Order: sequence, then C-alpha cells, then structure tokens
Amino acid sequence: MNSQPNGTVGGSATVGSWIKRVINTIAVDETGTTTLDSNVFTLDAGTYDIDVTTTYYKSGYIRTRLFNITNLLAICESVNGYNGSEACSFSHIKGRFVLSARQQLAIEYRVHSSSGGSTGLGEPCSFGQNEISF
Repeated sequence: MNSQPNGTVGGSATVGSWIKRVINTIAVDETGTTTLDSNVFTLDAGTYDIDVTTTYYKSGYIRTRLFNITNLLAICESVNGYNGSEACSFSHIKGRFVLSARQQLAIEYRVHSSSGGSTGLGEPCSFGQNEISF
C-alpha cells in the first residue's frame, strides 16, 4: 500500500501509458519472503489472492492492473472506471493467480486526464493519521 504522513496528497496522475503506483508498505506478508524495491514487490512461487482498491480524483477514464514485470504480463485488471470534473473514484482489482517461480510484480494505473493536479492519485483526509491512497 501507499501510506503517507497525515495531510499528504496522493500525487499527480500521469496520462498516456501504464504507470506504477507508489508502494511503500507491505501490509500482509504471510510467507515472510516478500521484498519491496522501487514500487516493485517480489513474490515466491505459489497461489495468491489480491484485493486492491486505488483512489483517483478528476482523472477521467481509469484502469488499474496487477502487472508481472518478470514475464511482461497483466495478471488481474480492474473494470473501466470514470470520474468527472469534481469526482473522486476508486478502481478495484480482485483475483487469484499462480506464480510458478519467484516473480516481480507492480500495481499499475492508466488515466485519461491529469486535471486533479497533485491530488490525481488521491486526496488527503487529514484525520490525524497516515493517508492511505491504496
């Protein structure tokens, strides 16, 4: 997940191609073998369930996916989404997948608009606790 200090915005959405979402925290690692480096996480061979929700603000059409960097393959993808001029929306990936060997993975997004500026990847709640944009 992307966990930032209270009041921190989610960041600007980049238009045009698939971009890695910031990942700075592994919330659950039941195997104890997951590694994280430069927004890429590495998993051992096995069967995994994924359940990820990402936030967007004023980003137009949106998609999110789990991408296997090792094999250059999309594993799970969200349905098409859209948020308008004053809307915040969510994109959801849920699925089960199997890795036959240790693989590098990333959560990627693609948007149609960057109208949300520095909050395109999520607005802060400023509730006095860390901000979670996914």
